[in-house]
Amino acid sequence: MGFTLLVGFVGAKTILAISNVSTGRFGTTVRRFVKRLGDDDLSRPQPELDLPAESVQARVTVNPRSVLLGSFSAIGLGFANRVGILVLFGFIAAVGAGHIVWITLALGMILIIAGVRVLSYYLRYGTIEYQRRGETLVAYDTLLEAPQWVVPIRSGAQFSIQNAIPDRIFGTGTLTISGVDTVPNDEAQFGPVTDLDQAIETLGLPVRREERPSRDTAVIAASIGLILCFGAVPVGLLFTSQVSQTEAFGILAAFGPFFLIPIGALLWAALSRI
Repeated sequence: MGFTLLVGFVGAKTILAISNVSTGRFGTTVRRFVKRLGDDDLSRPQPELDLPAESVQARVTVNPRSVLLGSFSAIGLGFANRVGILVLFGFIAAVGAGHIVWITLALGMILIIAGVRVLSYYLRYGTIEYQRRGETLVAYDTLLEAPQWVVPIRSGAQFSIQNAIPDRIFGTGTLTISGVDTVPNDEAQFGPVTDLDQAIETLGLPVRREERPSRDTAVIAASIGLILCFGAVPVGLLFTSQVSQTEAFGILAAFGPFFLIPIGALLWAALSRI
């Protein structure tokens, strides 16, 4: 029963997340249904967008590999809530107890949450086609067959290049567009695209060429060294004979998040300078 409830909860959250950023028929239908339930917080209406009258002059598609790699950052957010934290602690407790059934059940829950986060992220960014229609840039969702946001190219919107980790690994490029009135936070993402310079030229975007930080082997080496130092403490607890396995997992459950914070920051620093 608990497993079924978790699947239903995560599935519902995924549908709501997609509908909140969708302006097509699917998003409108879901928001109308939620509105009938009387929950105003979940029925945030998105502006209905109309495609410009001009035909498509140029189009650019996203790079699916970079989108999938970028979705890994969304997995952590999937566990940054009460349900996710309980699932992680339940998995640690099951491993400490050595109960194979509970370990399998908890691991299945973790994989479901991670898979839903990856799928939700990909459905948001991986099915987008960027179109130039006259003097307007349109992010068109090819799956929902609806525009997700529209911004005049020669307007107050500001285009800036991201220093995204997937882009440094795959050689792709991503832009951040600030001042987009058709998205909730006034900031939209363009990309990742395979060749950012070619995409900018194809769509005629007013992007000021900013150099990303160059490769820095010293920063990479220092970050990896510090990661090994921080990671040696929890790993040592698992292999020392002076602490039982149950005590070790209990300590990791209590203090593990404090080790993950610096390790995650150092890992980001290393990957951002590849």
